[in-house]
Amino acid sequence: MCYFCSVSILLLSRLNMTSRFQFFLLFVAVSLLSLSAYTQTKSVDSLFYAVQERIYPSRKLTAELLKALAKEGYADSTAWADSRSQKEMLLAAWSGMAFRSYDKGNFAQATEQSEEAKAYAQELNDQEMYGECLSLESASLARLGKYDEAIECLNESIEMDERNDNIEALSSDFNNLAAIYLSAGREEEARDFILQAIDYEERVPESPALPVRYGIATEIDVKLGRLDEALEMIAEACRLDSLRGNGLRFGRRLSQKGDVLMASERLREAEAAYLRADTFLRANEELNSMSINLKQLGTVYDMQGKREQAMVCWNEGLELADKTGNRHLQQQFCEKLYTYYKGSDSDKALLWLERSTQLRDSLNTLRAEQMLDGNAVRYQTRQKEALIARQQMLIRRRETWIIVLCIAFAGTAATILLLIRTRRNEKKMASMRKEMEKLQKAFTSTPAPFVIRLTDYIGSHISGTITNQELCDALGMSQSSLNRHVQAETGRTVQGFIMQLRMEKAKRLLASTEDSVNSIANACGMENFSYFTRAFKQATGVTPTQYRRQLHDE
Repeated sequence: MCYFCSVSILLLSRLNMTSRFQFFLLFVAVSLLSLSAYTQTKSVDSLFYAVQERIYPSRKLTAELLKALAKEGYADSTAWADSRSQKEMLLAAWSGMAFRSYDKGNFAQATEQSEEAKAYAQELNDQEMYGECLSLESASLARLGKYDEAIECLNESIEMDERNDNIEALSSDFNNLAAIYLSAGREEEARDFILQAIDYEERVPESPALPVRYGIATEIDVKLGRLDEALEMIAEACRLDSLRGNGLRFGRRLSQKGDVLMASERLREAEAAYLRADTFLRANEELNSMSINLKQLGTVYDMQGKREQAMVCWNEGLELADKTGNRHLQQQFCEKLYTYYKGSDSDKALLWLERSTQLRDSLNTLRAEQMLDGNAVRYQTRQKEALIARQQMLIRRRETWIIVLCIAFAGTAATILLLIRTRRNEKKMASMRKEMEKLQKAFTSTPAPFVIRLTDYIGSHISGTITNQELCDALGMSQSSLNRHVQAETGRTVQGFIMQLRMEKAKRLLASTEDSVNSIANACGMENFSYFTRAFKQATGVTPTQYRRQLHDE
């Protein structure tokens, strides 16, 4: 650029006035073109830097980035433009847009972008990023009411995270699973899953996701009518989000607190909580949470007799739900508007009823219910197939051993000895076949031997932390096989069965000793006293102290 300016000045001094003017115009045009090219290059480079640092730009700017990546032969100052680096940049860009779309409540767009990111993650064999995209896709599908597809994604994600023993990812998986079961109206099962998610999340130091888990648990407790527990849960969630200064999450927690207060018929307090939550959510422009909050605020107004204010909230909330594509929310708003007009305007009421029915049908809840029920059947089938495969392998190994034994002792001099041993082997094979038949009968009748081995190991290690991998090593099986066995034999997850044994030991110690509740919690392998108390109350209906007092009163 400097060289071009020097040459231009030299030429200007040798030209006449008219020629100088023409050359000056040419100089200005070339300068502007050069500056534009330079600015464009810097702009693209800055976008690359933003994506590398996970500072995701707007959709428009990211689209410009993708166009720049597609240009053949492009290279910036870091010279990254080889095939793998380009795919890594595209993976970062697509995943960034997907997470951004989800945060903004555009779930259909988030699903499409997650699919694009997953394709690049598979090409690059990036398991961690593939798992993140899979989890995001399942959450987006659930928001869109596509429960069957969401469950398929979650099953794949759980299997991957169990293989990698990824505690944080498993917590997210079980949280999403709880949300799906909650949407399907199966609150008891949803509560089991969210407690599992909380158990995983409490192992992560300074976990930012713990308040989110508490929030889902609050929603489930409200559905189950456990309002005191729900209020304690949401108070802790609000405290954590307030300390961390996250306005969006704090707004969501306030809205969930309003749900608890409304269920407790504390309508004025609920209204105040929803209005305060609305301020935080609007500041962050999170459409889906705003829509949910407006639905609940309108319900509170309706319960207070403020029907016009309720109508304003529901209409605005429905507009936001239409923008995000959340069919579950759309259907709920249509039901409320149908109820509103039912007594005053039958034509409008009929229109809202028809739309509500169409949305309910499109949610495909029957298919989702079949998917949920099918999980247990699928796990039991896998367990039987694995047992049969092990039995067949054992038979093949024994047959191979017999052949090798016969060859080793072949010869004329050992004919008699070989015959004797062959007969013995035949008897052993007959005995083995009888044992296999007994095992098969035992498998179809009672699971006692496996449960006894599992219970013995857990009982001898119950005072400490017991991981799935430790159980796999002790029992000589894979994690997926262990999960299927425990689910089929006990009807619980692995950690759920461990928790059952911890609670049984706690009850025995409370009945037979005078140890403090805190000491008993430690003896049962639960150092977190508040979590022990919650778990014990869930199992027995009373706190440990109340349980001991009842025993003394008897």
